[in-house]
Amino acid sequence: MILLAVRWSRIDDVLSKAGDLSGKVIVSCSLPMNDDDTGLVIAHTSSGAEQLAHRVPEARIVGAFNTVPERGALRCICGTPGPG
Repeated sequence: MILLAVRWSRIDDVLSKAGDLSGKVIVSCSLPMNDDDTGLVIAHTSSGAEQLAHRVPEARIVGAFNTVPERGALRCICGTPGPG
């Protein structure tokens, strides 16, 4: 199992460096937000997990823990604002 926890804008770069993902379960907590976290880049007709499944069709994709951008998650977990 692989936990994919990167900014959405980095997904393609990370996947290109990950090697063979055939048969792997990828749990993605990457929320498909734009670079400044002001809006979704994928919404209403698809999801980040669906788009990831198209990019890595030989893997099994699970979307989880992705309801808040990482800055918000850091505030919830640590009680402090995240970076940037």
